[in-house]
Amino acid sequence: MALIGRIPVEINQIEVVKVTNVDVTPNTPASVKKFMNGSADVVKGIADYGFTLKCQVEADKQSILDQIDAAVAGSPDGTFELSYKLGTNYWTLLKCVVTTAPVSSSTDDATLTITGIAASRIKNA
Repeated sequence: MALIGRIPVEINQIEVVKVTNVDVTPNTPASVKKFMNGSADVVKGIADYGFTLKCQVEADKQSILDQIDAAVAGSPDGTFELSYKLGTNYWTLLKCVVTTAPVSSSTDDATLTITGIAASRIKNA
């Protein structure tokens, strides 16, 4: 089995540099329904997707934030697309918005962590 390193990431089909970590979490609402006759069932909804991108901090500007801002400015609904490749599968998160973008710094490292949500995810051929 071959191991891969960096996961390629794109914002609106433009490659993003300096991303060191990608996390995508499907969030599917579900609940148990209990009935008077003693039976129970599980009901689930449509998933949304949380994402986290950890990036290296650049000295002069944060190009990923510029890419996101440009994508949002060009979108009629103020969202963007986030694509990533995992193994041989290529996924795109649709209707993404950033919820937080804090910067943390230590003596050894500086990291920009971008978190957000997406309305849906598609698997590209």
